[in-house]
Amino acid sequence: MDATALKMFRAVAREGSIGRAAEKLNYVPSNLSVRIKQLERELQVELFERLPRGMRLTEAGHHLLAYADPILDLMQEAEEATGSGKQPVEKLRLGTVEAAAAVALTPLLARLRERYPAAQPAVVTGVNHELIDKVVKQELHGAIVYGPLVQPELEYWKLAEDELVLAGADASAGLEEQLQKPLLFFEVGCSHQATVDALLEEYGIRYPAITSFGALDTILRGVTAELGVTLLPRSSLEEAEQQGKLAIVELPEPYRPLELGFITVARPERSAALQAMLDTVQELSEMPSSRP
Repeated sequence: MDATALKMFRAVAREGSIGRAAEKLNYVPSNLSVRIKQLERELQVELFERLPRGMRLTEAGHHLLAYADPILDLMQEAEEATGSGKQPVEKLRLGTVEAAAAVALTPLLARLRERYPAAQPAVVTGVNHELIDKVVKQELHGAIVYGPLVQPELEYWKLAEDELVLAGADASAGLEEQLQKPLLFFEVGCSHQATVDALLEEYGIRYPAITSFGALDTILRGVTAELGVTLLPRSSLEEAEQQGKLAIVELPEPYRPLELGFITVARPERSAALQAMLDTVQELSEMPSSRP
């Protein structure tokens, strides 16, 4: 089994089909199919179930995928380090819920730079379920998500605590009145959807209109323009509140607590940069929270 075959296997596993993987790798699909079959013969096990539309990993395929990323990352690191005598540059694919930047992401990346300057983080944002799915599929090395989270294939460390609040333009309106206004959220599947559902049910409010936005800044601009209200972590709203752009309304106690944590796939081998990241995460997770 060589690195090329392992890269091909990983691409098919992630894309779910030979055609999409071949397009991503710039290979002819028939060549990719042959290499996957050769790999299966070499390992004497089927790695994929062939479906009418696409391919699905077998149990053996899942086992191999758990090793693919760290093996390929370590091979790249070894190539870069050989003969240079320098700490190798290494990319880290990370994800975060967008509202976590102030309280969790920025401190984490700042400490990582001190610990492992050669790491090159590339950060994408998303909602909780998307980020968890991408980490499980190993499309991301790790992600900051809302927790706590218990999932067998994942490791989770608590990073910070925050508080869920409602933000609106009208400082004189109470919570019940605010909840009857249109809601401004991230895309469908927003991490706080369950909390909103429970709040509306408690107050006996019929579900209001929802407008979805793709970025935190757009949501905040919508709130200040009185398009509606939003529910977000307090840390992501403090600057706008201090500037007088919006008013924060506290939620009843059961709905306030928020926890942010870092997840990664549990695996035996890790690259130097990923291990440095996890050492940093563990260091931060042991520090007392600065938020109420």
